[in-house]
Amino acid sequence: MLSHGSANFYLDTTDPNQLHVRQVTLDPTPAFDSPLSNRSWGVFTLLPDALLLHPAGHLVSISRTTHTMATHRLPDAFMTDAEAAVHLLAQVKSGPGTRPGLMTAPAVATIAPDGTILILEAGDPNATPTPIPSRLQAFNLGANAIPFFAKQSDPYFLALTATPNDQGWQYLDIAAEYSGLLYVLSYNENTFLYRLDIYDPTQLGTTPIATTQHINAAKLAVDFWRNVYTLNYEVLKLPGPGITEPTVSLWVPTDAYTGANRMPA
Repeated sequence: MLSHGSANFYLDTTDPNQLHVRQVTLDPTPAFDSPLSNRSWGVFTLLPDALLLHPAGHLVSISRTTHTMATHRLPDAFMTDAEAAVHLLAQVKSGPGTRPGLMTAPAVATIAPDGTILILEAGDPNATPTPIPSRLQAFNLGANAIPFFAKQSDPYFLALTATPNDQGWQYLDIAAEYSGLLYVLSYNENTFLYRLDIYDPTQLGTTPIATTQHINAAKLAVDFWRNVYTLNYEVLKLPGPGITEPTVSLWVPTDAYTGANRMPA
């Protein structure tokens, strides 16, 4: 979603073979186009594991099963579903591999303030003859790899050595804040430990510049002040015949970035 009242969209999964992009209107009256509206802004053919709205007016998706990303430039106006299926198809790019520009099991993605697309690859610890480690890779809208991590031995990648995939780490979400810091939320399926690691694209080495454990959450978002909002697994149960609601928490960073304080929201 973007700040403009009409430049917001959702993906309609009614037809798994033609995933239409529908508009969400926030201002002046909140509304959204239903699957029956016959108003399409684009069509994806692969169900995304992440779908991003790029500030240049493109949609960007990743598919873990096909090891690809897809991009779609939003048109100036909607088309009918039939027209969009011909003229507004998303372009599938990249593919499986380990060299720059290719990827293995993309799990989550985000967009940096400068428009760089950052994809977290889960890799494959069981690949033969050589296991494929987890890492971050940077792309532009053309799916060309970018030397974003200038101080790494290979500037196209940042290896996630603190949460290696051969030790049970799974990757839940990633976010980039306005100064460029990257927030990676992960979970260990063996120890049931959740952790939030913060990386600086300009850092030396692969050790996170800060880590906070026990952030048991499914997704996260980071605001301009580095506050982290998490979508929690816990539910808020009201007394009596009340309703059950999902919960959101606010994590406020310390001055030294050595941890975070949690506040209910």
